Amino acid sequence: MKRDPPPNDKGKSKALKPKMIEDEHYPLHKRWCIEYADIMGGTKYELLPWHKVNHEINLINDNKRYHYYLPHCPHSLREEFHKKINWYMDTGWWEPRSVSQATLMLCIQKKDGHLQTVINVHQQNNNTVKDVTPLPDQEIIREDIA
Repeated sequence: MKRDPPPNDKGKSKALKPKMIEDEHYPLHKRWCIEYADIMGGTKYELLPWHKVNHEINLINDNKRYHYYLPHCPHSLREEFHKKINWYMDTGWWEPRSVSQATLMLCIQKKDGHLQTVINVHQQNNNTVKDVTPLPDQEIIREDIA
């Protein structure tokens, strides 16, 4: 992998040499792919099983309706946007539904030019009862356990 040289005040640049040659890189990569297959296996096409959750989110107003807007996406990124939506649906992460309200989704262009979809949940967050209970002091817990 070739990297661009860092900017130099004197106008001179030195090319960075990779520390590992290709012959050393491939066996290491192969070993890691086998050893960490559970996290390096690519996209999982099934959702994790549902578990019973012992918490709830308390709402200020249970009957509040949220305003829904269609996703805003620049014309130059529409093709990538539709590819991303189709990918979400093919993997089973999303499924088409008819609903009376939904969460706002924004399309933001990353620095590298790719598309990032962002879910805007400000309206839902503003309708939740804030939990002001402080977290326990981790140092005291460690001392008690020790």
